Amino acid sequence: MHISFGSCPFTIGGMPRLVDLSAPIVSSPAETGAETPAVACPFCTVMLDDGVRETGAELRVADVSTLLAESLDG
Repeated sequence: MHISFGSCPFTIGGMPRLVDLSAPIVSSPAETGAETPAVACPFCTVMLDDGVRETGAELRVADVSTLLAESLDG
């Protein structure tokens, strides 16, 4: 079985997406009380944002470079 994440356009070996994991992946940080899952991949950002919309979770998905810039701005 091939697994792909949310809206990520990449697949392993060019196989079509059969399972969408964006919603289950979003449930993990939501259950722990996290407010901002940090990602370093633009495709992961899209995937997690899709999951947040699908589940209605109160999460802000942010790239690590955005969080770094925000921390330097004070």
